[in-house]
Amino acid sequence: MGENSRGEYDLIMTSSGQEMDLSSLFDWSGDDLERNGIESFTIMDVGLCIIRGNDANSTYSSLKGVPLSFLEVGALPLSEWDSSLGDSAADVWAEVLSNPNLAIVDASIGMESYSLLGSLPAEGKGLSPGSTIEIRDPLRPMIQTNLRVAGVLTEDASLLLSGVLVSSDAFFSLVESSNSMGWIALSEEVDVSAVASNLQLEFGYEGANVLVVDELFDQIRIILVSLLGLLRAFLALGLFIGVSGLAVVTARSINERKQQIGVIRAIGMQSKQVANSILIEVGWISGVGIINGFLAGLAFHYLLFKTYIENEGASFVVPWIEFIFIILLSLFMTLFAVLPTVKNGSAVSPNQAMRHY
Repeated sequence: MGENSRGEYDLIMTSSGQEMDLSSLFDWSGDDLERNGIESFTIMDVGLCIIRGNDANSTYSSLKGVPLSFLEVGALPLSEWDSSLGDSAADVWAEVLSNPNLAIVDASIGMESYSLLGSLPAEGKGLSPGSTIEIRDPLRPMIQTNLRVAGVLTEDASLLLSGVLVSSDAFFSLVESSNSMGWIALSEEVDVSAVASNLQLEFGYEGANVLVVDELFDQIRIILVSLLGLLRAFLALGLFIGVSGLAVVTARSINERKQQIGVIRAIGMQSKQVANSILIEVGWISGVGIINGFLAGLAFHYLLFKTYIENEGASFVVPWIEFIFIILLSLFMTLFAVLPTVKNGSAVSPNQAMRHY
């Protein structure tokens, strides 16, 4: 997650709620930038707008004015774009920043369905490339501007840069109030965390939050792994409850069939033969459950792969060793749970069985 989704930028400076002014960065000399390990930076204008398109209802969204300097370091990737505007994402970005009638949107706006932070797919607005999107300023709602969607950011890139993206010239013609957002690329040899701390001290009084892009995606990965671990714990608990339920049902079944067991013993069947027949019955029931669980687990594993991993370029791999281990563990737990009950029930003598009747 996050691979190739940040361009070449290492840090993002966002506002914590108050109006933030990052214009002082332009006053830094080359020596100041070099001393702080900054190779280049870009300041975006951020505003609020009302968007509407196709049959979608009007909603508030972020509007960002992207300067040409953003492309010098490497613009964020697009999942799809209008092929009439260029053969690559870089060509489309260049067209958008030179044409005030074009815009790039995030995945929640440009896709029919999208998934962020590893969540289940959510319904998007479906304003794909070529669609027309209406933009209104909340302070001037009667003034409407129509923009053509030129491209859609990838889902990972949409985490970093959400909303509607237009050129800087188009931005100031669409909204009146704005804030700032900084994108910073660092030299390869510098400590990213140390630079982030220095910038936080420098611009913290302005209400700036300095985010390390790699750490942001690392935190997302940790959250996803934790959620999957929690899911596995619930599945393990379900396995334990299922085996316990099978043991209870087996015990009750044996108790209700004591007379039949006594009759079978009376005609000469040994207790070992009775136990084997009961174990075959239990094995059939547990085997059907294990097969159903295996098929459901395999289907769920494939669904997770198609939803979250396939777009990362990975191939579908079945963890056969883990699957086999779970199957063997299920069989062992079943045998361990029912064996004492089966052993006691099969040892019932004909006299003991007939006493209850």
